[in-house]
Amino acid sequence: MKDYISSPSSPLIKIAVVSALLWTVTLGGLFYWSAAKEIRQSSDLAFAQTSAFFHEFLMTRFWNAMHRGVYVPVTEDTQPNPFLEDDPYRDLFTTSGMTLTKLNPAYMTRQISDVAKEKGNVQFHLTGLKPINPENSPDLWEEEVLRKINSQDEYFELVSGSEGEKQFRYFSTLVIEPMCLECHERYGDKLGDKRGGISVSIAAQPFIATQNDHIKTLLISYLAIWLIGFLAIGSCSVHIHKNDRERTEIIEKLQLSLKEVKQLSGLLPICCSCKSIRNDEGYWTQVEEYISAHAEIQFSHGICPKCAEKLYPEFNTYESG
Repeated sequence: MKDYISSPSSPLIKIAVVSALLWTVTLGGLFYWSAAKEIRQSSDLAFAQTSAFFHEFLMTRFWNAMHRGVYVPVTEDTQPNPFLEDDPYRDLFTTSGMTLTKLNPAYMTRQISDVAKEKGNVQFHLTGLKPINPENSPDLWEEEVLRKINSQDEYFELVSGSEGEKQFRYFSTLVIEPMCLECHERYGDKLGDKRGGISVSIAAQPFIATQNDHIKTLLISYLAIWLIGFLAIGSCSVHIHKNDRERTEIIEKLQLSLKEVKQLSGLLPICCSCKSIRNDEGYWTQVEEYISAHAEIQFSHGICPKCAEKLYPEFNTYESG
């Protein structure tokens, strides 16, 4: 692999680098899409919960309005509603002398909101731009939503709380219905009018913690897949380079061999008697001279038994016996 890396001009290294970049970009894009999906799912889950809380709360208000309010004992925390002074049935007395006061939907909403704020992680707030009760005045976020919610009935957002904590906040409008006119008609409200709304707030940290755990798991998984793919690209590149280098060496050896033998290729004119060879200039030369001139071959001279018997019969050392 060292030889391969040291050859920056090789097309193979360019292919490997491009493949690694494409693999990285592809996995990065998939991880980004998966992480964004996890964030959307957390937001969708929070929206579903806050919306469900609102509609459950709305049904409770509807039940109260259907019965034109409910009566509860007067206590230190539950005093007669000063905004129902004109209602002749605001306060009742039992035969035992207990004083009961009417809880209309708005009063009941405020009390449930106080209990939810103290006991749980869910906060409700009945509010409007022109509240009858000053305690129902909107905070900054609610006021902003109330001014731009005219084109829709609900709004949902992840915001930072007063102490920097993250909250999912949901807001939906309330519409004046026939059973609401008994109290609201005196304030100029008409059937179908939007009379403020209810905001629902829940802590976002549990959702964000779960979301971050899922994203962390995704990150580890994608990094493992990326590393496996990256190693596979590197391994394939090294293997291909090795084969390419071996093939190049074989080709070079073949070319060298062909270069060495091509000098003796073709038809050679040779004397049928003395075995001399005619060169390209037309001169006759001995076989060993011609071959030595056209190939890297050196001859050592000896004499075969037949020639020794023919030329030197008196020194024939090859006779048997």
